[in-house]
Amino acid sequence: MPLKSIIVEDEPLSRIFLHNLLSEFFPDIQVIATLSNEDDAVAAIQALQPELVFLDIELQKGTGFEVLKRIGAPYPLIVFITAYDHYAIKPIQFSGIDYLLKPVDIDGLQQTINAASAKRNTAATATSVHHLLQTLQNNNVPRHLCLCTPEGTEFIQLTDIIRLESHPNETHFMVRGGVRKITSVSLQEYDTLLRDHSFLRIHQQHIVNVKEILQSNEEHVLMSDNSTVPVSPKKREEMMNLYQSLIH
Repeated sequence: MPLKSIIVEDEPLSRIFLHNLLSEFFPDIQVIATLSNEDDAVAAIQALQPELVFLDIELQKGTGFEVLKRIGAPYPLIVFITAYDHYAIKPIQFSGIDYLLKPVDIDGLQQTINAASAKRNTAATATSVHHLLQTLQNNNVPRHLCLCTPEGTEFIQLTDIIRLESHPNETHFMVRGGVRKITSVSLQEYDTLLRDHSFLRIHQQHIVNVKEILQSNEEHVLMSDNSTVPVSPKKREEMMNLYQSLIH
């Protein structure tokens, strides 16, 4: 059965373009309504009960985030539509909710639909929405990071992450309590995501939570899990400056 879907987008050309792409190339997606403002979106979602909603963040009348707050659980699958430089990109990434960057292209649309369709789990969606709204209420400062591991989707507290380690086609998270979490997302992506939250890539293969450094010298740091992590010569000064700023 096709996924019943709604498009919420206030730019007419963008709305029509996305609708046409879905109609022409994605027979498993059935668009049952297109809306342009918050009030109409809330009413349509509650009345039509779509399985998937393409939700623009900035609407001329309202926001996509307010739509989420108002409809409440159970939530449909959500795919946000946003500009690359929107302030909420990182909160969305931390929450694990899928998103499309404008201008939408067919390859990105295909990847996003595949990712969203694989998550047909209302409990997981509700958890992601909860964490997103919590982050927005906390001045866009996340407390948790969504990880897709072989065991499924889970959230870990940022303060519990000690370090990250790159492996072929994997990133390993070393978490408080001796726990190791494995994900297929690259270390580079986590570097971009975590760098504003006391994490620093101090070596090509290592990102550390600087707050979890016990001792440091120019070549290595000793972490709170008793691991020793090498420091790249290019990162020594930055690491020491950040370390000193956080321990004072």
